[in-house]
Amino acid sequence: MKKNTLFIFILFVCAISLQAQITQKEADIKVTEHLSGIAIPFTLYAHEDVQTGFEVLTSTGEKLKLAYSCWVYYVNFTEETNGKYLIVKESNGNILEANVKND
Repeated sequence: MKKNTLFIFILFVCAISLQAQITQKEADIKVTEHLSGIAIPFTLYAHEDVQTGFEVLTSTGEKLKLAYSCWVYYVNFTEETNGKYLIVKESNGNILEANVKND
């Protein structure tokens, strides 16, 4: 009986961990923490909905395509021409940082 209970508990924990997705509020916190060390002024823009097929055209004409669900943020540095995209993967919260020029 104890083995069955333990097995069911392990299955339950695995099922919960597989469904763990990052909400927009959690992504906002991750991005804010990621940018906390920047001393120059910037403006942060965010898409309100999760993006399922995000594509960026780089300054060299290359396309950056993301085929996974993610939260997308753009950081515009006030006194510079460079900016960056911060892309937070919805499934695990990893952050991809893509620097851009004249965007």
